[in-house]
Amino acid sequence: MSDLRVLHVLGDLDFGGIQQFLINYQSHLPSDVKFDYVVLSDERGALEQQALLLGSQVFHVPTFLKGDYHRFAKAFDAVLSVGCYDAVHCHLDKMSLPPLFLAKKHHVPMRVVHAHSLSESPRLHRRMLKCVFQVLSTGVVTDRFGCSTEACRFLYGKCATGCVNVIPNAVDTARFVFNEELRNSTRDKLNINGLCVGNVGRRSVQKNQTFLVDVLSALRGRGIDATLLLVGPSENDEDIMRAAEQHGCADAIRMTGLVDDPETYLNAMDVFCFPSLYEGLGIAAVEAQLNGLGIVASNEVPKSVDVTGRVAFVDLKRGAESWAKSISDAPVRCAMREEELRRTGYEIRDAAPMLAELYRSRVAVLKGRRDG
Repeated sequence: MSDLRVLHVLGDLDFGGIQQFLINYQSHLPSDVKFDYVVLSDERGALEQQALLLGSQVFHVPTFLKGDYHRFAKAFDAVLSVGCYDAVHCHLDKMSLPPLFLAKKHHVPMRVVHAHSLSESPRLHRRMLKCVFQVLSTGVVTDRFGCSTEACRFLYGKCATGCVNVIPNAVDTARFVFNEELRNSTRDKLNINGLCVGNVGRRSVQKNQTFLVDVLSALRGRGIDATLLLVGPSENDEDIMRAAEQHGCADAIRMTGLVDDPETYLNAMDVFCFPSLYEGLGIAAVEAQLNGLGIVASNEVPKSVDVTGRVAFVDLKRGAESWAKSISDAPVRCAMREEELRRTGYEIRDAAPMLAELYRSRVAVLKGRRDG
């Protein structure tokens, strides 16, 4: 059987949900499926070395997202001219059409767009761009993927028919199994006592961690000895600490910065909070469930994130006091058995072969149509 070659197009190979999703799959694919990457940046991302070690080629090309389409097209044409790819798989949401137009020109049989987000821009021209994408994509895109049914419905609209597939952001579930020894050592290291409320993700407006400071204050106002543990790269730590100082709870906040072992810190938590303003899915909340944690999530998070029945969805408009009550009522951690972990659909050893077979079957069908 000849190798099947897939070219992924994305903004960069730095730490991020899309990037980790791709590396997770690539690490567990059958040997005959090869991933290469086109990144719209000159910067060498933190995950690029890992991709290279897995056998990928990584091509840096000029970005067209700021208007320099001609330089991008010339560079991308050059990659496609020598690559002999069976599929081009774009992770640029509604901006995926330019690479896929070029892929069609080069007769790449499978041309995939992948929905990763539910973010609706308040700007009219952005919303119009999504409508243009939905109309024009019908003649260019052969397959539509997404991280959730909600993300597919959001990006594709009425086009979300035919070859639409939800691809789980699968992980090595064994990494996230609860470990009592790690819990104790991590809490000791971070000086955590009492209730630990946690969140994993970059600190950003989207992730809305500043709201968790209000929640922490409300919990402490109820007489609960609570600590807020924030795991992930920092972007607005100053805003978070400023809010904490105003509430008088700065001493009860722990921030880890960027880590490559978030599962270690999940063990230290008692409840996972996910107050995001929008999410395509929210893989951090899935990983927390694999660790056995109860989840309190905003109702802007897709309902399909609840893979264990342990997620409480709470409207952000109800405020910090309501969230504090939901945290107090959250179920205690439960030990997840191997069969329960696999039943969630997020075991990478099951998901990667399924994605490989999807590529193979679709490429075979599309080549047959083209050659026929």
